[in-house]
Amino acid sequence: MEVIKLLQSYIDQGFLLHGSQKEVEILDPFKKKNLSKKAGRLKAVYATDSVQVAMFKAILAPSKLKTVNKMKVGVHTWRFLDNDIPQFWITPNYHQNKAFGNGFVYVLDSVEFKQLMKLPHEFYSTKPVEPVFTIKIAPNDLLKKTRLIIWPKEELIKRGSHTEREIQCMGYT
Repeated sequence: MEVIKLLQSYIDQGFLLHGSQKEVEILDPFKKKNLSKKAGRLKAVYATDSVQVAMFKAILAPSKLKTVNKMKVGVHTWRFLDNDIPQFWITPNYHQNKAFGNGFVYVLDSVEFKQLMKLPHEFYSTKPVEPVFTIKIAPNDLLKKTRLIIWPKEELIKRGSHTEREIQCMGYT
């Protein structure tokens, strides 16, 4: 069975998904830094009911990106269209550095999760979560079926959260 269809069958049964480059037995809550105001800022395990979002998070390999001031520099995000299909945005350096790799999608029991009201398709649990299943995926499981859009340089400049050097490291000229 195709990976996307398999994962969708778990969503249809009421499970949630979590994508990661790391293979773990327990997902522990943690607090992310440098997130937009819309994103969850809780110390939590985050999950989604979007197969594509979980797969996107699983295959992203920011460790392959260049470092500026001891930080890996790159931007990725997604937005849901009216038809509930996610649209993915990345900076050019993800393609230039082949910053994709095999990853893991964790199938999670939804009982301990609450919906994050600020973001569609996002859920969180403040407790550690043991996956029901773990499915290893390859970049092409998603990339052959999904188009990644290059984040416009003008938007990054407008946001004002990156230096000129960081923007260059993201692959913009």
